Amino acid sequence: MTKELLQNEDLSNKLLTKWFRIYFFIILTAPIGYILRIILSNTITVEELGLFYGALGLITLLATYNDLWLTESLQYFIPQYWIKGEKEKIKLNVIASFLMQMFTGIVIFCGLYFWAEYLAEFWFHNAAAENVLKTMAFYFLWYNIIQLCSTIFTSFQDTCAQGATDFTRQLGILLFTIFYRTQENLTLETYSQSRIWWVLVGVLLWASLFAIKYLPIFHKIKLCRNGQENKETLKKHFSYALLVFLTTNITTILGQIDLQIVTHFIWNEDAGYFTNFQSLLGIFNLVANSVITLFIFPLISELHSKKEEQKFRSLKTILYSYFWVFSLFCSGLFFLFWKEFAILLFS
Repeated sequence: MTKELLQNEDLSNKLLTKWFRIYFFIILTAPIGYILRIILSNTITVEELGLFYGALGLITLLATYNDLWLTESLQYFIPQYWIKGEKEKIKLNVIASFLMQMFTGIVIFCGLYFWAEYLAEFWFHNAAAENVLKTMAFYFLWYNIIQLCSTIFTSFQDTCAQGATDFTRQLGILLFTIFYRTQENLTLETYSQSRIWWVLVGVLLWASLFAIKYLPIFHKIKLCRNGQENKETLKKHFSYALLVFLTTNITTILGQIDLQIVTHFIWNEDAGYFTNFQSLLGIFNLVANSVITLFIFPLISELHSKKEEQKFRSLKTILYSYFWVFSLFCSGLFFLFWKEFAILLFS
């Protein structure tokens, strides 16, 4: 772990190695999401599909607020503190983020679980949403742990471990879904339950990897006993999190608000069509954003801490070229073959 962050590795070599890992697991994982959507679209009604993804969208929206944007702040500060040798600040920020995230997570879980009947009637206009919301409340609670572990892996640019765990979890959901489909027992409830079981498997995988690779190092780090210095460290941590809220997460929030508006005002069947449309656009976001969130963001923080301005300018040039070419390619592809994509993916 220390070698990956502290070694003065050639930028092109680092980009090629880690981008290859990211896209290797994207190639394995991304089709699973669309296979799941194809199976669901051909098994349950469009209204049920809209109901499930409406509930999942609500969970995603709440998850954006749940960590108070402290996980993104961790991605920024962990590489800096590690390079500067201020490891006690890393431990303090991780502990503060975990406690805050679990507290808000439990509060939101209770709200979802105990208000599920009200939300099903008032927001989703469908009594079946109650069981889905209660099941997804547990999904939300356990996913908090995955989110924090994932942030630490991302901060240390451990793209291989992160990609492998996500792939395992997604593959498990797919296998359970196929099993329920062959047994003619694939419903909203059984599909939601399969996500719950495999998010628990994901928690165990993430926790095991964290315990093996990072816990021994964190255990040796002693927290600073200077209360004023700790206060300043946490103040910087929370202040940066607020900036993240005002910038990077706006797209996620607005995208999920769109889905919630469709779900509430235009009902669940239209929401089903809307989520299928969104998933087509999500192909671009999956490939482009994965590079940014899983690797580029902590890499920029690392280069900034090392004051390697030339590497930073080279990285910026590479990113501009990459996103221009990829954006034009995807736009042209969808423009020419939008109908074929829609029929292939969603019948």
